[in-house]
Amino acid sequence: MKRELVYTIPGWGFSAGILKQGALADKTCFELDYFDFSDLSIEGIALELSKAIKQPSILIAWSMGGLFAIRIASLFPEKVKKLILLASQPRFIADTGYSGIEYPVMNFFIESAYQNFFRLKQQFINKVNFPIENDVAPFFLDGYSKQLKSLLKTLEIADLREDYRSLKTEILHIIGGRDAVLKQDEQSLRKINSNITVVRIADAGHCGFLTHALSYRCAIDRFISSVNEDARS
Repeated sequence: MKRELVYTIPGWGFSAGILKQGALADKTCFELDYFDFSDLSIEGIALELSKAIKQPSILIAWSMGGLFAIRIASLFPEKVKKLILLASQPRFIADTGYSGIEYPVMNFFIESAYQNFFRLKQQFINKVNFPIENDVAPFFLDGYSKQLKSLLKTLEIADLREDYRSLKTEILHIIGGRDAVLKQDEQSLRKINSNITVVRIADAGHCGFLTHALSYRCAIDRFISSVNEDARS
């Protein structure tokens, strides 16, 4: 039986190296960055990342990276056995009966990025760090302000709920109860796809895989082990 390969996809502004810290520090993971791609649409990034993914695989995606992971799983279901989403969901903007980032907040965030990107970066890092301070700044990619502004507009309009609804891949969501970036609600996700596993870590923020490493590691290991057990039966 082939051993599943693990790939990590980071969120907005951060290198994939941040996901090798904390909960994933003891795992062999292939890091997938995307900021140098010429096509920064959801489709373009998903197609480019998919070239590096061998089957069978486990995708672990954080924040905005989850959008690309969902699209990859939709386009290439044979490649993705397991999808693990950390502080992520198929649409980030709130909608009727659906939790997320309120549109005025997102619009303000985008405007701020164009007015003073450095200040916006610091504000965003503070939100990622909440409620427990971490040294995440070294993993934020400098020199990519143009690409990151473009990705914010992509994030604003991205809606992969239909892709998410149709996925047969097993999905694990790990949600931080004190996430200052993305408000998530288990029930609104289950209304779209009932075949998901959700673990909520009450005191964790947006980067809970760093601050609550043991809880995240246990949830991830249980989920990955269940794949192997199913494959052996």
